Amino acid sequence: MPEAVRNATQEFWHSPAEKTVPFQPSPAGFASACPECGAEYVPGAAFCHACGEARGEVSFSAGWLGRFEISSLQGMFSLSLAPLVAFFLGLACAVAALLAGVFSNPQTILDWQVVQSWRIEWLLASVASFVAGILLKCSSPRSS
Repeated sequence: MPEAVRNATQEFWHSPAEKTVPFQPSPAGFASACPECGAEYVPGAAFCHACGEARGEVSFSAGWLGRFEISSLQGMFSLSLAPLVAFFLGLACAVAALLAGVFSNPQTILDWQVVQSWRIEWLLASVASFVAGILLKCSSPRSS
């Protein structure tokens, strides 16, 4: 097995960077390096794998996609998790009611009535979800 790696002078748990190289922060979007030993951080790691130094505060949200994280949505709408889920479920039901009319092609009066009953069911589900969200928001303890 030793012949599998040629000229292996560095052990795998040590940093490949030398101590004499000054630390230079990497540009945004690239992996950063530990200021203590110069080892590159493992993506998502809170500590350096070589020396154990804490990484500090790291933001893992990717630009505009970070706005769709649950915590940022809760802050944006100032809702807890249950009312937020009810709100988005109500929006999805309202969109489904709109799409039920757009993508249907009724040929007879009976077909048209069926499509209208679907739309009514989706709108009732939307209203029920919005009411549930309002009730969940009102029942949550208020912090003053």
